[in-house]
Amino acid sequence: MLIASSLEALPSFSGAGVTIGNFDGVHIGHQTLVRRTLDICREDGLHCVLITFTPHPRSVLAPHRHVPLGSRARCMELLAELGVKTVLELSFTRELANMSPEEFARRWLVPLSVRRLAVGYDFSLGKNRGGSFVVLRSLGLDLGFLVEQLPPVILDGAVVSSTRLRDMIGSGDVRRAARLLGRFYGFSGEVTHGAGRGGGARFLHSQSDEA
Repeated sequence: MLIASSLEALPSFSGAGVTIGNFDGVHIGHQTLVRRTLDICREDGLHCVLITFTPHPRSVLAPHRHVPLGSRARCMELLAELGVKTVLELSFTRELANMSPEEFARRWLVPLSVRRLAVGYDFSLGKNRGGSFVVLRSLGLDLGFLVEQLPPVILDGAVVSSTRLRDMIGSGDVRRAARLLGRFYGFSGEVTHGAGRGGGARFLHSQSDEA
């Protein structure tokens, strides 16, 4: 999978299908959006590009409230497993956050020759979340791309979201969290070594064994 931090690092192509998001946790709602974008690209003969941000916007705008659901490396692994081959990973800054939806579209989408844009049910782009689906659809008419908004994914009577997933993990409900993720919940960390007095093994990756 190609992970580019600039447009210049991407290959040239005649038309793109794009989705945009943070994809924190790559839960089943994210998976649905990515698969739909890939389907659109296959149907229309477009190059699929996923646009995401680093660091997570909340870690810049509300750092005391942000709890990540996984590492960047694991996120990229999961996206690659879904079939994503090209990621444009933009550096999230206050300057980027203050872009209007039109400024963002002209700066990042138009140079990609975007023809189709797929977004989640609650997606908004640009300053003060001003780029709602209605705004994006209007921009698309002006700039030459179609916008599709997917409905929410519902599980156990509620919308699948990163916020809901964080609440489950925070309360220790890893069984239900696994249902939202479509896999066991795991965490990664750097291996550390103690004084060598104990017999317990330390490990890099851990998963709940609850189904």
